[in-house]
Amino acid sequence: MKNKLNVKFLAKALFLSFCITIFMILVSSLIFQFTTLRETKMVLINNIIMVISIFIPSLYLALKVKENGWLNGFLLGFVYYVVIILLNIFLFKSNITLTFSLGKLLLTSLIGTIGGIIGINLS
Repeated sequence: MKNKLNVKFLAKALFLSFCITIFMILVSSLIFQFTTLRETKMVLINNIIMVISIFIPSLYLALKVKENGWLNGFLLGFVYYVVIILLNIFLFKSNITLTFSLGKLLLTSLIGTIGGIIGINLS
């Protein structure tokens, strides 16, 4: 029964991740539209959005699950980026380089792990 609850909370945290991502992308689009901020900063903004979109839900996940926060956070970061890659491939027919994708996958998994560790220590 406990494993089913972990999957349930993982799904909720993943949904929260994508809600945060969509909201922050919309806000950043408005900022780019109505300010003099240049598009050269877009990569930095996208990375910040990704970090926040994984870190906050991994905290939530660890607080709900109350054990193995590092593992749950890792899984959240891993699944989040795999979904992003699959969406890019199937919806946008993007060519994604393997080294870039592996680096981002490692980064998202690490961010989720750190968020999970901090979340467990907060509970």
